[in-house]
Order: sequence, then C-alpha cells, then structure tokens
Amino acid sequence: MIKGAIEEVSAQLVSGWIYSRTAPLRDALILAFSDGVCIGTGRVDRFRQDLADAGLDDGYLGFSFPISLPEHAELASVVVRLADAEALLLQRGSRVGGAGTPGRAGELKADDMLRRIRWLRRRNIIAGAEYDILRGLARFGVHEVPLDMDPTVPQSPEEAAATLGRKLLELTVLNEVTLRTERVTDVDSMLRAIRDGGDPASGASHVILWSPVPTRVGVVEGGHLGGPGADSAGAVDYHVDASNLLVLHAGCLVVPRPGADYRSLLVMSGTAGTDPADCVPARPEPVRSSEGPRPLQASVTRL
Repeated sequence: MIKGAIEEVSAQLVSGWIYSRTAPLRDALILAFSDGVCIGTGRVDRFRQDLADAGLDDGYLGFSFPISLPEHAELASVVVRLADAEALLLQRGSRVGGAGTPGRAGELKADDMLRRIRWLRRRNIIAGAEYDILRGLARFGVHEVPLDMDPTVPQSPEEAAATLGRKLLELTVLNEVTLRTERVTDVDSMLRAIRDGGDPASGASHVILWSPVPTRVGVVEGGHLGGPGADSAGAVDYHVDASNLLVLHAGCLVVPRPGADYRSLLVMSGTAGTDPADCVPARPEPVRSSEGPRPLQASVTRL
C-alpha cells in the first residue's frame, strides 16, 4: 500500500512524501504528471524527522524536485507516482485527467467526470469494477455495492461494512480517508448526517449508508449535478441492509420513505488526506464485496 501526500506545488516545483509498507523507497525514482503528461522526475531522498518519529522506515521518504507545468495547466492537475508503480499521490481537491472547476465534485458536468474516470481506467489505475462504481456515481450520484462477508476474517457485519465503506470513500477521492461514522436516530438526523457528510475542502463529496436491518431511501438521481430544482416525486428507491451498502453523493436529494426504519442506520463519511502520524504500519483487514472488485479487497488506496 502506498501512502503519502503532495504538500507543496508550484509551476516549478513539487514537494511531499511517500511511503510503502511493502518495500523501502529511499532513492526511488518518482515522476510528476499533469493531465497524463510527465512534467518532471526526482528521487525520494529527503529526510523527514516527523515521518521517522511516526515509525515510517528510516525517515528518508521526502521528495522535492523541479517540474515544468504547461502554461495553461492548473496546479490542481499535478499528481506524482513511483516510476515502477501505478499508485498515484493526489493533492487535496485535485482533479485527475484534466482541468476542472474547484469545489465539490458534483459541480462538474457529468461528461467531465466521466472523461476523468475513463482516463483512470485506460491507464489501469482503477479496475473494471471500480470504474463501474465511479461511472454510476458520476451519472446518478448513487450506487449500491453488495457486502460479502469473508468467513475467514473475524469481523462483525458493522466492522466489515466500515472497512468496505472506507475503501469506497477512498476510491471516490483516490486518496487516504479518515473515516467518520454516525448512528442516526430519526429522519432529521439522517438527512443532516448526509447533508453534512461531504467535505469539499478535502475533495470528499460522498457518504456511505449501511443498516443491520432492511430499510430504504428515495434518491433523486442526478441531483448532484445541479440544474433545475430536484423534484422529490422522481426519487428512486434504494435498499440498504446488512449485506448492501449505498454510496451517495452528499449533494443528492434524499427522500425519506414512510414506514422505513432509520433508527439503526449508519452514515459513514470522511476527510481525504493523510497525516504522517496516522501511517504507522498495521496489518490490513481484507473484506470481500460480491460486486467483484478485487482491488477493493486489498486496498482502494493503491490508487
């Protein structure tokens, strides 16, 4: 698993840190890209006392090297990756594969989002199942993902849901996510948790719904794209239960359904970005999804 952060970027320089649990990265070759074009190379050769104090290898995980950003390219388009890996480091709120307007992902046009997703798929940065999830979210703002419990992993259904939920949130931002969970008690607290679950400042715009008991919510598909006021009469029913997670853009209009039980509903959200102190190596806890995306079982944050 690759962890790290782009901490400083200008038209002439990119700096940050990168760490791998599987192999030391000291002196590894690292490349910077803007919209798929390589704009500079450097080495992972800077000592970072904060990373050493966090127990990350020998602390030589920093990088800082010159880049040549094209004249009309945005700073937010700059990403970096190791020369022999597919994992990317993104800036907070950055957009991969082209320029975009700042702010929440839902403020982009659907064709812009789909173009970025296709860019990721063509370069094998995301797997086919991950592409399907992101494409559904780009078009409709909502996507169901089945949760298939692995009998060999000692997890409760709620723990397994939180594990997969975090990985799905990381997929939506292509970055590490600090997970937050909230158990709602009624319709008002559910709507508030969904509305406030997005964190546009870090690029996180989605929430995950899960419930140990069957329930359902109405969602106005495409409401995250803006445009004319959404009509609740056009809401489509989506089911949430112990074996099914619902990924939802926080900007979508959610319509409570009469008789639906929301007292056990868990709303998961997150803040994108990684703090070095949170990266102390730990054994990963795999979880399987019958949706089939093998990369989700290992870690979405290989991206």
